[in-house]
Amino acid sequence: MNESELLQRYRQVRLPDVSDALDCLGFVDRYNMSPQMRPMWEGAKFVGIAHTVKLLPSARILYAMPYEDYKEKSGEMTDGCYGFVGNAKQDEAVVVDAEGISAGLFGSDVVMSLMQKGVVGMVIDGGCRDAREVRLERAPVFATVRTCAHVIGRLVFGSENEPIHCAGVSVAPGDIVLGDDDGVLVVPRALAAKALEIAEDILRMDKQSRRSKYEALGLDLDESVL
Repeated sequence: MNESELLQRYRQVRLPDVSDALDCLGFVDRYNMSPQMRPMWEGAKFVGIAHTVKLLPSARILYAMPYEDYKEKSGEMTDGCYGFVGNAKQDEAVVVDAEGISAGLFGSDVVMSLMQKGVVGMVIDGGCRDAREVRLERAPVFATVRTCAHVIGRLVFGSENEPIHCAGVSVAPGDIVLGDDDGVLVVPRALAAKALEIAEDILRMDKQSRRSKYEALGLDLDESVL
């Protein structure tokens, strides 16, 4: 199965279906991110290919300076945290381990730059800021922390597209990453095809069961049972 077909089919199933499939394969709770990982707005949803980033605590000390100096030096003072933006690609989900530090790597401007590049999801064990604007932009951001703080003086670049540990889960470049109102789930690439087959059957049976109950209750059928 090629990558395009894999993503297309994963976008038709739900996180609970995939979680149950991983349980069936013996990976109970191995790839479910911490419940602290939540979408920035209700209805956010994505399925993408993992593009991993590791950020580390900064040792930079910020002293008072004239605002003109702050403006001039602000790019340098991000210490490489945003280098991944230029490397992100279509259908990727950027997954960042920022060690839960309260620093807003994702914010209203950078997420739009990522969406312009075709990035479908943004996940961080750490901070997202500009929460209202992120919601208005319908940016598919999932974070463990909401904050007003910048990365300057708080985070520095560690590595990119190497295995990381994010919100309790090991993530490797190329893994399938899914997010929706229930949280974020990772499927290792080696398990992706088998887990998908099981998840599709779980969803099929669930739709049949719930559709019969809709009909018995006289409810209009909606997209979740069709």
